Amino acid sequence: MALLEIHLQKGFELDDVIVRVNGNEVVEYLAVTTNTATGLAKVIRADAPEGQVTVRLAVPSRGIVEDIHVDASRTPYVGIGLAPSGERLETRLTASPFDYPRQ
Repeated sequence: MALLEIHLQKGFELDDVIVRVNGNEVVEYLAVTTNTATGLAKVIRADAPEGQVTVRLAVPSRGIVEDIHVDASRTPYVGIGLAPSGERLETRLTASPFDYPRQ
């Protein structure tokens, strides 16, 4: 098993968010809002099988549903933010933890 860290980052403002990994619901949040000082809204930790997994992020309040394909063993840190238009997601996959400014 691998541990995924899914970071909801920039652009969320009172948005409902549903996260699934390989079809299994991991979490559902209501009214997610990004802290503008840090650029972070939420961190979700989820167990996943080693290798390729699909993270589905839905933001029903904006009509967004996107699948993100992740190699859970190589890039377990998944950054997801809303594009400036608010109509699609921007993702960043990395092997290293994200660094946020301290408040």
